[in-house]
Amino acid sequence: MNQRSILAAALVFLCAAITLRAAPTLSANHNTVNAILGDVSFVKRFGKAPTEATNERLRIQTHLEYVENLLRKADVAHLSPQLRERRARMLALLHEYRLAGAFPVNLDFPNERRPCFIDAAGNICAVGYLIEQTAGRALAERITAAHKYDFLAAMALPELTAWVAASGLTARECGMIQPAYAYLDMRMQIAKMIPEIIVATSATLNVTLYIAGIPDACWANSMPCGNIYGTLGTHLVSLTLLESTFSVIRAYSRDGIVRLSIPPGLISSAGTYTLTYYWSSSSITGYYNSKIFTVNAPTSVRDLTLPSPITLSPNPAQESITLALPENELHRVRVMNTLGSQVSALSDAAGATALDVSGLAAGVYFVEVESQKTRRRTVQKVVKY
Repeated sequence: MNQRSILAAALVFLCAAITLRAAPTLSANHNTVNAILGDVSFVKRFGKAPTEATNERLRIQTHLEYVENLLRKADVAHLSPQLRERRARMLALLHEYRLAGAFPVNLDFPNERRPCFIDAAGNICAVGYLIEQTAGRALAERITAAHKYDFLAAMALPELTAWVAASGLTARECGMIQPAYAYLDMRMQIAKMIPEIIVATSATLNVTLYIAGIPDACWANSMPCGNIYGTLGTHLVSLTLLESTFSVIRAYSRDGIVRLSIPPGLISSAGTYTLTYYWSSSSITGYYNSKIFTVNAPTSVRDLTLPSPITLSPNPAQESITLALPENELHRVRVMNTLGSQVSALSDAAGATALDVSGLAAGVYFVEVESQKTRRRTVQKVVKY
């Protein structure tokens, strides 16, 4: 082989080496936390590889901490002052994101860890967070619409390429940041929601959700604890967890009761709403299925003048009220305050029916009785003292 051929071969080898060095190299193991670095972060910190039982949040945070430290030590003398400043900003945001710990969940790939740019509850991945904070949420949502579960190396979006070029990070470094998440099927069922009849109100609304089919993974992690969220329509809102009770009700399923407080003003008008109950704790993250419910318009003053042949006593009342309903007909009973908001309800009531008002504040209320057979509705005013 002559000198020219040797030189040509050397140049080809050099170009190939440079290309491989620049491109993100995906790990052959689909169960590692990162496509480029694998689980080196966990091994270096704990001296052993993670297992399926490893806390998912710990695994993600360990990886992000390792990458942050790695990138901070990198030589960036070749970058312009502007790019160095942007890079420092990105690493500060990455640090902020890691500490917050609100990570997305892979709900669609049971057999492998996959990235998830933005999940169903609005949780965004690490790279997505950097994009959101520096280029806006709209770009992050466009990326997730086209590449929700893709690795960065597979994303061919000019906007993303331009963002990387201006970030002070390389494409490979962004790939090193991007975690892959374990599959977690937490789409449990909201079997029932109380009250069943909801009236539009600008006040706080307390609801009780009866949850069916809680997986063992949740049970083993003392679900739920931590932050409770929900979506009403497309709006992510903060809900207040009032109480949770979980018990084995059926032999092959774990059921539970969750009482939530919906903030004021979220269901102030009549219509159809969707409530998705989402929870996140320090040990596990999960979802329930959505519950669609109808909100009725508040009872008008005209409605409150309907005559009533049904006896109600005593009035005023302190502890309870007794309704004298027909024995051969079932009725729905609602107690509403002066704003038209439901504060208590009974279903399938017949005959002498006791209505507990001991927990109500003193004031004026209206008791609505509706026949399930004829739909005839009567309303009476009562005073609680």
